[in-house]
Amino acid sequence: MTRFVRRGAAVLAGTAAALLASVSAANAASGTWSSGGISGVHAQGSWKTEYSKLYFSGYVRDTACDGNPVKLEIRFSQIIKGVPFWYRSETVTNYNGCGTNRNFSYNTYQPGKTIAVSVKECKIGGGLGSIDSCSGWATVVNTAV
Repeated sequence: MTRFVRRGAAVLAGTAAALLASVSAANAASGTWSSGGISGVHAQGSWKTEYSKLYFSGYVRDTACDGNPVKLEIRFSQIIKGVPFWYRSETVTNYNGCGTNRNFSYNTYQPGKTIAVSVKECKIGGGLGSIDSCSGWATVVNTAV
């Protein structure tokens, strides 16, 4: 290989690596979230976007110490023209009791879309026919992937 061909190949490889790094950096975002919904339940965690995926993780903690489980309801929505369209939901329930955490981790692949994640904390009512006590929905993530 001639010196000019090697130099050209090295410059091309360096340019390609820099371009990939800038594209990855431009598409990457991250943050933390906390729900702060109702007393007796605490949920928090982190999120990040990478390669057209949103990674959403955290824990739900029982702080009520009343013998009843607590849960976190999670909604993933795609934002189209400013309007959220709910496409997936998850429920994380902590049956482990006072002061314990239940960890979770989810991801969603929605390339080129804006995704919102909303959460709602609930204390599960004790006994047959009881009603759960829940917070309202709170949007904790709103980002492009």
